[in-house]
Amino acid sequence: MSTGGCGYRRPSTVSRTAIGMFPLARAKPAADAYRAVLDSVEQDFRGGVHEFVVLLEREHQEWGYAAKAVDRSAQDTIFSSVTG
Repeated sequence: MSTGGCGYRRPSTVSRTAIGMFPLARAKPAADAYRAVLDSVEQDFRGGVHEFVVLLEREHQEWGYAAKAVDRSAQDTIFSSVTG
């Protein structure tokens, strides 16, 4: 795994399967940053980047709801799996 300069550990696509972790508290700032540069992303990749932005925004909203209404504030990490 590497941090890729992002400050969080993400899976390496070189290994067969890897687990990545991303702090939920950073989901909204990351979504905002990706959305801000979306127009400068090559056309072939915009759809994928947009889907990632939507995912991060959804995770942020659900985390906020769970922290207030369901008392699941301890759930503070997004886990991802890359198989390659």
